[in-house]
Amino acid sequence: MFEQNQNEREILLVRWVISACRFTSYIHPNILDGIFSLQNGDLAVKEVFIDTISRTMSREEACQLFLSKGYRAATFFELLHWWLLHPTQKIDRLVVALGSEWYGNVPHVDARNGYRGLSLSGLSGDCSHSWGFAVVRTAP
Repeated sequence: MFEQNQNEREILLVRWVISACRFTSYIHPNILDGIFSLQNGDLAVKEVFIDTISRTMSREEACQLFLSKGYRAATFFELLHWWLLHPTQKIDRLVVALGSEWYGNVPHVDARNGYRGLSLSGLSGDCSHSWGFAVVRTAP
């Protein structure tokens, strides 16, 4: 019973945060169903940055690269936190959160050409150099 109530609360939280983000173009329906659970520390305020990679590489390689720079891949909720703080951000690429995954898909936001969407990107093993990556500093 408690677990079901916890899941329902998380779904309500996800829907509330998503509505605050004002995605007007598209929201993947599975995201609204609460496919990404809260992880420890997701609700703590932290600075989220957008990083890039110079070539297509595996998710593991990208995450190792970020770690070598002092960052870790952001989670779904951290990606939404970044979006909330930068609602008029003009980005020319998808911004993905490699710290959350659902059946081989990672969440992404898209604001290219006036589009305001929240969806899923299938990794199929590789991260594209054309994406931006939401990352969080690992040490202060």
